[in-house]
Formats: sequence, structure tokens, C-alpha cells
Amino acid sequence: LAGRGIGQGIDGSAIEQALNEAASKNMPVHDVVIAEGKAAQRGEDAQIELKFQPEKIAGTIDEHSGNINYKERKSIQSAKAGMLLAVKIPPTPGIEGVDVFGNILPTKTGSEKDLKTAGNVKVSEDGLSFTSEIDGIIFLSPENKIWISKQYEVPGNVDYSIGNLSMEGSLDIKGWIHSGFEVRASDEIKIGGGVEDAIVEAGVDIYIDGGVIGSAEGRVQAGGNITARFLEGARVHADGDIFVRDDILRSTVSANGIIMVTKGKGRIRGGSVEAAKGVEANEIGSDAGIKTYVSVGTDSKTRKLLADAKKQLESFKRKRTKTDKVLARFVKKYKSKTLPGEIIRRLDKLVKFRREVVRKETMMVKYRQKLAQEISETETEPVEVKVNKAVYLGTTIIINGCVYHVKEDIRGKALFVLNEERQAVELAT
Repeated sequence: LAGRGIGQGIDGSAIEQALNEAASKNMPVHDVVIAEGKAAQRGEDAQIELKFQPEKIAGTIDEHSGNINYKERKSIQSAKAGMLLAVKIPPTPGIEGVDVFGNILPTKTGSEKDLKTAGNVKVSEDGLSFTSEIDGIIFLSPENKIWISKQYEVPGNVDYSIGNLSMEGSLDIKGWIHSGFEVRASDEIKIGGGVEDAIVEAGVDIYIDGGVIGSAEGRVQAGGNITARFLEGARVHADGDIFVRDDILRSTVSANGIIMVTKGKGRIRGGSVEAAKGVEANEIGSDAGIKTYVSVGTDSKTRKLLADAKKQLESFKRKRTKTDKVLARFVKKYKSKTLPGEIIRRLDKLVKFRREVVRKETMMVKYRQKLAQEISETETEPVEVKVNKAVYLGTTIIINGCVYHVKEDIRGKALFVLNEERQAVELAT
């Protein structure tokens, strides 16, 4: 071996074993590896480890039933400011090899792989960590470019091809949101078509070029304003104002601001409409006398809570009065007598009951005062129901809890206001 220049990777034990085998068999031993070099190892390629699901999936599996929900496809990946989006694992250097003659076999470092940024993504100083600078939607292109945007566009309908959508930022949906699907965005939602009995929730405004057709399951809710052409059989609430061009038909609609139905046909027919700051429409009710409720002023929920609080307070007072009478009878009957053990136990129980009633009564008084204050604060300005063309029989107008039943059709303009002194709704034509 030395004569041939082989001095690397010699396996002494293999040589000894071969010699022993040859001696024992008295014949040559062939094809025994007695010296071996070491191959060079190429370095590992760089990797990009994504901290989000980059592609939409067929559906999610319900952990209880095992069924696949094909509406949950995770089409949109949202990010919060400061969220870690990806980590780069840099390439590693290779390991050199050596042949049996001692010659060094060169190696190669692993290939690079870059993740490019296009906006709202912060890269760490070492270039290995990528974090979101804003709340928004994560976009990743085939060219390995990542960015965060405040808006996401759906070019068609929200259906099984898209699945439910939930995101930080704003949504622009060019088509319809079909029945049974759920769409949520922290900012505004624009809908080019309409909503079919779906759940739509926006942190700010909702703009619907078409309308909302609902039933028992769907609802539309906005943290700001809602604008639509029509609402039919829908459940709709806005923390701000609601603007409807043509019709609100057999719907349950509420707003913490105003409700305006005046730009087109402007009709409210059937169902209930509630607005804290007033309602204006061209027509309310219909020739057929369909029951229509329009309520303005302090929201009915607060008033209902106040009414319930009053009932509970009266109940506590009755219980306390009844308990006091029973205790008074005991005191009178056993005034100078030694009380039996059973009577003492009953008295203790009764005293504890009275103490609990008084505690709850005190809490209810404070709660009722708080509700009353909320109502007084929201009723600093007078509210009204304004009608431009007609109000029909079957319509009920409610202002700050006071009720006015329309008993015959009123043609032309009408203004419903609250007479504070009489605490009654009056019609000012």
C-alpha cells in the first residue's frame, strides 16, 4: 500500500481478517476493501420556514364528529402587527472529503434561498426573521415575495371554492356571499353583489351594491355604517347608521345612529326597525295593513333591562316585607320565652334569607340607577320618525318607549315626535 502511495483510510482489521482467511483456506481472498476515502458532503440548502398556512385547504376536520367542513378552507391568512411570518435557515458549509492517496476532495456550500419583501414586513438585522408591521392579510407570491396588505379582493362569489373568510383588514368581494357562509373583517367590507342568508361582520362599514336576502340563520353586523339597496327577511345591525335605497321588507333592523330609507323607493314594510337617533323613510307599512314597527330613541334593549330591573326590585321588596312580618310574629309570640332549638334554626335561616334579599335589593337599586342614567344621557336631543309620502294602517311608532298606533292611512308628509310633558307620541303633519 505504501508503495502505491495509499496511506489514507487503511482498515487494519480488514487486512488482518483477509490474511487469516487466506491462510486458513490456503487460497487467495479477493474483493476485500482494505482502504477507503471519505466523500465530500455538500452543504444543506437554505430553507424558508413559514409560520402560516400558505395555501387554502380542502376543508377542516371536526375533532368531535370527524366530518370535514368544506366551508372552512382558510383562504385568507391574517397577521397581527408583530406576528412572526417566516424564519430563514441559512445554508451550511459543506464538509471536505479525502481520497485514499490523501488528496482533499473539495465540497460546495448549500445554495441560497431568499424571501423578498414587498411591503409592511420587517426583516431582522441578521436577515433571518420576518415579522408583520401591521394588522392585515398575508400574501406570498410564486416568486417567493411576501407582503402584508390591509385589503383582500375576492374576484367572484364567496362559495365552496373560497370558503369562509376571516381576516384583519378590509374585504372587497365582487360577487355574492352565498347562503351558509361566514365573512368577517376587522375593517370595512365591500360587496359587489349581495348577501344570501350568510353571516357578515365588519369592524367598520359594510357597503352592499345589491341587497340582503335572509332567513333564520344569516345576519349582517357592522361596527360602523351599513349601506345597501334593499333588505328582505334580514337581520341587520349597525353601531353607526343604516342607509337603504329601496326597501326594508319583513326584516329586523337596528342602528345606534339613524336609519334612512329615502334615496329610491324608500319603503319600510313589515318587521321591526329600531334606531337610536331617528328614522326617515318615504313610506312605512303597506296598503295591505302589514304590521310594521318603527322605534326610535333609547334602544329597546336598555329599556327592557330597566323594566326587568324594576320588576325584580318590586319582587325583592315584597319578599323583604313578607319576611319582616314573619319575623315580627316570631318576636311577639316568643318574646319572653326560651326558644326551642328548631325555632332558633328556622329564625337563623329566615334572618340569613332577609339579609340576602336586602343585599340583592341594594345591588338592583344601583343597577337601575345606572340604566336610568344611560337612558338620560342618550336622550339629550329629541328624536323623530319622518315620513315623506305615506304611513299605512298597521304601523306602530315608538319613541323613547311611548307608543303610537296608526289607525288609518296617512297620505303625504308626516312627522312623529314625542311630547315630553304628556309622554305621548304626537303626529305633526
